Amino acid sequence: MARGLRNSTKMEQISIRLPVDLIDDLNKLKEKEQIDRSTIIVKAVRYWISVGGNVSTDNEFLNQIREMKSEINEVKNLMGEMTSHYEKEVAEMRTLLAEQQKTINTLLRMMPKEV
Repeated sequence: MARGLRNSTKMEQISIRLPVDLIDDLNKLKEKEQIDRSTIIVKAVRYWISVGGNVSTDNEFLNQIREMKSEINEVKNLMGEMTSHYEKEVAEMRTLLAEQQKTINTLLRMMPKEV
């Protein structure tokens, strides 16, 4: 009864022929995952259907991720350049401000003092 509740999907038994090397790999995966071969095959078929039989979907997805990584790195580099540019500009402004303050102080000293 518990099995029927767990799996409410109606199942139909089919027979498939697989190459021996694929069956060996399937058995290794079965041992690794601790599930039966049918479950592995069902998962594989569901995945195949979910990508519409297009195995290049994974490669396309990975390529998009790689492109995104390179674009992110490019943005990081540009941000670094902009940050260093603004840091230089701030340093120049501070230098100008210091010179301006010196000039103001000199002019204040030159002004006649009120009596």
